[in-house]
Amino acid sequence: MRILVTGSSGMLGKDIVEILSNNNCSVYGFSRTVNSRFNCDHQVTGDLTNLKFLSSSLDYINPDVIVHCAAIVNVDECETNKRVAEMLHCDVTKILSRYKSGSTRFIYISTDSVFDGQKGNYTEEEIANPINYYAKTKRDGEIIVLENNSNAVVIRVNIYGFHLESGKSLVEWAIDNLKHDKSINGFTDVYFNPVYTKQLGEIVKDIILSKYFKGILNVASKEYCSKYEFLLHIAKQFNFNNSLIKKKSVKKFKFLAQRPVNTTLNTNLLKRV
Repeated sequence: MRILVTGSSGMLGKDIVEILSNNNCSVYGFSRTVNSRFNCDHQVTGDLTNLKFLSSSLDYINPDVIVHCAAIVNVDECETNKRVAEMLHCDVTKILSRYKSGSTRFIYISTDSVFDGQKGNYTEEEIANPINYYAKTKRDGEIIVLENNSNAVVIRVNIYGFHLESGKSLVEWAIDNLKHDKSINGFTDVYFNPVYTKQLGEIVKDIILSKYFKGILNVASKEYCSKYEFLLHIAKQFNFNNSLIKKKSVKKFKFLAQRPVNTTLNTNLLKRV
């Protein structure tokens, strides 16, 4: 089985590549640059938003499965560079999802941010209502995928994990500050039920190998917590001083892009699947 993973050297992509490479699959990792620490059967480097290059790369790889992880996850950056966000989340997604759509299995990594965060415990059937441009373009990508590929799976998720090089994810930011005894803020009024990237990678593998599930699937932890509580878990796990974590309300901060406050996902369908 030939599998193409976009964003393959990113926080999620690298773990998906590692897991799939251990299952008798020929994995092609698509990333912007070569990383010597990244272990993959075949590394393809280039700019996904160069649509001619993307199309020719698809013809060269001829994948049976495409796992589309690549995204601009900096919410404020999407707000200031709307066209770039639209190109990656929509234009690139359209070309990928249309590639031999009658036979190619397509998995699109979306986000819990497609919801406005007013109530939480969202099911797959509830109406999405994105409140920032990152979420809007990811939701547009979902629609494109489901319209263009009958074999598609859209995974809504909020992930945590580690980059190959030190990154700016929530966990990495917290660890970097706490290990240097620097105080950090934790939002007591922002709720989510995140999933570790390696756990999501295992679920992606199962979806690919089972071949039967299609449509939208929430992937989330059974229990939810506030961002403040999540940081307390990190401090405990790594034996840091939790008094460095300060309780704050997200309402006190002025972000460029609006943030939803409760994007917790209902996991009943995930359990059945």
